[in-house]
Amino acid sequence: MRALIERTRPRDLYDVVNMFRYETERPTAAAVVDAYRAKCSFKGIEAPLTVDGLLPERHMQDLEADWGPMLSHQLPELPTLDQFVAALGEVAAWLGGAPLPVLQPVPVGEPVSSWTAPPMIDTWRGGFAVEPIRFAGRNRLCVDLAYGGRTRLVEPYSFRRSRQGALLFFAWNVPEGGIRTYRADRIAGARVTNRPFAPRFAVEF
Repeated sequence: MRALIERTRPRDLYDVVNMFRYETERPTAAAVVDAYRAKCSFKGIEAPLTVDGLLPERHMQDLEADWGPMLSHQLPELPTLDQFVAALGEVAAWLGGAPLPVLQPVPVGEPVSSWTAPPMIDTWRGGFAVEPIRFAGRNRLCVDLAYGGRTRLVEPYSFRRSRQGALLFFAWNVPEGGIRTYRADRIAGARVTNRPFAPRFAVEF
């Protein structure tokens, strides 16, 4: 955040939003504000908490010009700058004390348990699809999912393990509507798109 207000590089905005979205490791807003103010005090600069303060207008032209060139080669699909500027509004509101909306987990019809990807995720059948799906979920981007002989556009929400041991992918089918469950070992392909989505449920990646 301190780097964001001083230089406003694309990676600074991207990192602030992604770290905010990583709920499992998100500290309290008060802890973030305290650390941020201490960093800014050390540098002898103000510590704004509004969107306009965190993202100075004087830096926007450079940010717009650099967004693609500096990030596109590092990511499977580049989210639009507008998405991240809007998300920074959520960050600013949270830092200011506004409560975050509480989204419920995807409802499921059978007993399932949480699942964490193993270190060598690409070494087992179905693993090749996990990383792009997790990237898409964290970046609020839809996925073109190849499954059962056809491709459908989905909003990614979670991976869970069934009682029988199968790894299940839970997603919202965009054209048809409704939550669908897909077995990871039967996914033929997963391509991240640049189509954004507003989460209906908690994104669990």
